[in-house]
Amino acid sequence: MKNRVLSFGSLASPLAKNQTQAVLDLLQAENPRLTCQLNILPSPWDEDETVGEVFHATSGREITYLLDLVRQEACRLVVIEAADLVQPLPDDVAVLCIPDRVNPFDAFLNRQGMIVDEMESGSRIGVLTARSRAQMSALWPDLDFQILTGGVDRAMETHMRRNEIDGLVLPAAVTELLGIQGIAAEIFSPEFILPGPGQGILLVIGKEGDEDARRDLAAIHSADTASEFATEMAFRWRMISDRDVPVGALAR
Repeated sequence: MKNRVLSFGSLASPLAKNQTQAVLDLLQAENPRLTCQLNILPSPWDEDETVGEVFHATSGREITYLLDLVRQEACRLVVIEAADLVQPLPDDVAVLCIPDRVNPFDAFLNRQGMIVDEMESGSRIGVLTARSRAQMSALWPDLDFQILTGGVDRAMETHMRRNEIDGLVLPAAVTELLGIQGIAAEIFSPEFILPGPGQGILLVIGKEGDEDARRDLAAIHSADTASEFATEMAFRWRMISDRDVPVGALAR
């Protein structure tokens, strides 16, 4: 049988590349005969233009850019974190595959390895969403929770490593993708901190009607995760205008 090829496009940020590579690794483990290509795409915006936006791996304008590339057939497939998807997809693109969900919960990181209960009063804790800040402020009113914009990579580089904050809350799945799960001091159960809709879910998006790609991706598609994604997104699209609203949801 002739080797088949699936090409993926990814932005250049470490998190965007790593989440795409994670899907490629799953595919090639299931089907070694399938050749996967990863093409790094330049972002049309510099960091200063997305620094004020709230997102994990991909900003809203970057997602629109990636979807336009797929629609124009300049790029066959892209991988997007479900938590970053802030709009219904255009009619001519579709989610072709949803791999098994990984850890959907939030993790707390700090340089001293302390859990949140051990942080001194007034400690500055970086969070990425109003959801995290609302829930954590209710539990630890003596701590200063600050929303960080510009995505996970900027939060790690600009804030954590420049000592401008004393701790950082990230999705546990993101720490695993970046290989920094070893510095997570604790992971919050959903009874404690409810995660955001779509957290821990990756989506493989391509052209509507690309059945060849859908068939090649079928080996890593999870019907259970797809149901959880559909349920959480239905809730979010009905109840929340965008992702920066203090509401969590977790389907099982």
